[in-house]
Amino acid sequence: MRRKRRKRSRSAGRALKRQRKKLTPRQRLGVFLWTIGLLPAHVGLLLVIGGLIYLPSAASAQRADVEVRQNGAPATGEVVQIGRASTLSSGRSSGSTTYYPVTEQEIRGVQSRTEWKHYDSTDSGLWVVGQQLPLLYDMGGSTRMVIDTPEATALLGRKVSSFQRAMLIGAPASVVGFAVVYTDRRMNPDAREKRARARALRSKQLRRRTP
Repeated sequence: MRRKRRKRSRSAGRALKRQRKKLTPRQRLGVFLWTIGLLPAHVGLLLVIGGLIYLPSAASAQRADVEVRQNGAPATGEVVQIGRASTLSSGRSSGSTTYYPVTEQEIRGVQSRTEWKHYDSTDSGLWVVGQQLPLLYDMGGSTRMVIDTPEATALLGRKVSSFQRAMLIGAPASVVGFAVVYTDRRMNPDAREKRARARALRSKQLRRRTP
């Protein structure tokens, strides 16, 4: 019995090898297109999703920075803590850690504490505990405040540019990748046969249901 099973497994393996060797040039082209299409399709889609999630927040922080600078009043905040934020890890990657300042300041006689998460950076030495940060707050009565340093303004600009660039690269890459995968499906005769069998099966089921 064991010998028969071994012979059957060997014959099945040989049959699979023959089927693989019998790939036509058209089928090989389809496999190649499928392989090179999946990577840009998925990477581009991830870039677009990331841009859609983070770009509105970064653009809002940059817009507040511009508006408050036009009529803001100066203040000073002391860095009392360095906050940390970690990106989600995927697979074997451990993600990255960003650092942002936490300040205490007195504005209009009121003591407050602010976590500047919009100014997070991978540079751990950008913000230091005890550092005196020049601030600007909105004179119009809103609670908007910005850090009044060239480094902070440049940091917001780089964030907006990076998310915009990710979307500009990711959108065409995703479109091209999925187009290549779709072309492969149209060229692959096995896929066409599967779709034809599926359509035939659905039509049979519909005929059985109809009286």
